Amino acid sequence: MNIKLEPLAPGQTSGSIVCPKFLYAGIRETYNSMNVFVVEDSSLLRERLIRTLTGIEGVQVNGFADTADEAIEQIQKLHPDAIILDIRLRQGTGFQVLQSVKGRGKGPLVIVLTNFAYPQYRKKYLDAGADFFFDKSNEFEQVVGVLQAQIHRKGLNDTPPDA
Repeated sequence: MNIKLEPLAPGQTSGSIVCPKFLYAGIRETYNSMNVFVVEDSSLLRERLIRTLTGIEGVQVNGFADTADEAIEQIQKLHPDAIILDIRLRQGTGFQVLQSVKGRGKGPLVIVLTNFAYPQYRKKYLDAGADFFFDKSNEFEQVVGVLQAQIHRKGLNDTPPDA
């Protein structure tokens, strides 16, 4: 079994974080997981999203940001498997993040989750390489389904060979 010890940093706002379900153990397993990075400016929604995501078997939130620059920097450093991306951020836009991530080729799975799910935004983001585009108000749970399908498809829940 491959286990990685990670210290918790009080007040940490971005970068690598430990999922709450491993908080008390002080460890997190690094196999059978899909690393997800969250880009969301609303702290309440970001916390709800992280709680929801860490409740999915095989999903691990490895970082978050609330500005475009911070997101781009952390995503380049952490190389997540998937990104949950809001359109409007505290500074910059989700489109800047999307262009940075998908501009170099395939990149990670990008799921746009926004309150501004207008047809023109949907088209713009999907044309620029977003894999999914969901409305926060009525499609929030679709994110869970997409991630579960990706995990199943990639076989990330399989037992590691040395177990």
